[in-house]
Amino acid sequence: MLMCKFFLQQRCRFGSSCRLSHGITIPISSLKKYIPMKWDSSLAGSSIWARSDSKAGLRKEAELESWDEKLNLGHVVFRGDGSSAMLGAENIELSEHAEASDEEDN
Repeated sequence: MLMCKFFLQQRCRFGSSCRLSHGITIPISSLKKYIPMKWDSSLAGSSIWARSDSKAGLRKEAELESWDEKLNLGHVVFRGDGSSAMLGAENIELSEHAEASDEEDN
């Protein structure tokens, strides 16, 4: 859902009947401590989300083909077009679907 730009400026006239998002309130007690992912070669073959263009910031479905532990870079193959890139940990994240499928395999 798109964020209401008028709400962000505190000028939305529609209030709770606005068709755009005004966000949600999350209690601080429900937040979890961020634990960064430890990437290593054992994750090769995992489904991931990877940033194909660092300027755009959008992530695409991909597969981690390999991980170079010395350089801290992963060889990533994008599912849509088969292109590949060497990306650092800041540009990739493990897909929730990969975690779910790993649990089913056990």
